[in-house]
Amino acid sequence: MASIPKASPAHCLPTRLCPASSEALASPPNAVPLAPSASFKAPPPSPELAALRARNPSREEYEAFAANNNVPYWSVILRFYGSPKVTAAHWEYAQEKFGTIAGAKFKDGDFYEFPLSDAAANQIMDKAPLGIPSLEAFSMGGRTPTNPTPSNGHMWFSPIIPLSGEAVQECEKVFREAFKEWGVNPLGLPLPQLYHERTFFQIYGFPISHDAETNRKNRETFKRMIALAAEHGWGEYRTAPAFMDACADTYSFNNHALRRLQEKLKDAVDPNGILSAGRYGIWPEHLRKTRS
Repeated sequence: MASIPKASPAHCLPTRLCPASSEALASPPNAVPLAPSASFKAPPPSPELAALRARNPSREEYEAFAANNNVPYWSVILRFYGSPKVTAAHWEYAQEKFGTIAGAKFKDGDFYEFPLSDAAANQIMDKAPLGIPSLEAFSMGGRTPTNPTPSNGHMWFSPIIPLSGEAVQECEKVFREAFKEWGVNPLGLPLPQLYHERTFFQIYGFPISHDAETNRKNRETFKRMIALAAEHGWGEYRTAPAFMDACADTYSFNNHALRRLQEKLKDAVDPNGILSAGRYGIWPEHLRKTRS
């Protein structure tokens, strides 16, 4: 099964009075601990874990680290909405079900009572689960009191990988070894992201600076990562326009049958080639010939 580490407690929310999120933790025997949570309230990365991961550790070494640092193999955050009695009953029932797993532990989260005051809302790191509109998630890398001189932007490479712990470890190993060989060190979240139920995707980032040579090297590394991911069957989740051709090139089955179909549709729907030319690596005919 896919395994994740202990995450910080999140907030659960009802419509009127809400018991905070609750957290169930367990340690199944065949799972492998990964890296610390990347949530808003996550602790700083562990130097000990970073050193461990750098040498391609065995399962036994991972398990020893987990045991010594009280890191569970996986966790799940549950949010409950409704009146106090209803949410308490839901939480009691969830503990009853998860309690059948050997070693499962439970942790109560925060309680919120609506309406929240502005002061109380401002203290909440992740506002979305409470239905509070916020763009704070996009402040990562932006200018803030703790980061007064941010970069000029960023590029994210996000390969889609299978929904399994083994795939996560393989992806991490493949790119870790490539980065060492290439002499680069992209930003990266320690755990894969999960936006739907079928796949994970990993995230690696490159800042954009005023230094042209650094930007050039980062673009070249990005393209090498696209090709390397494709060799392992991992496609890109989404990408910037500058890399759309490179990503489209990786879908090369049957002499790029997918691209040829897309070009046929493009020419039929947009014969003058004036709508988003080149978007997703699909070029109109008059530009396609000059690019080949």
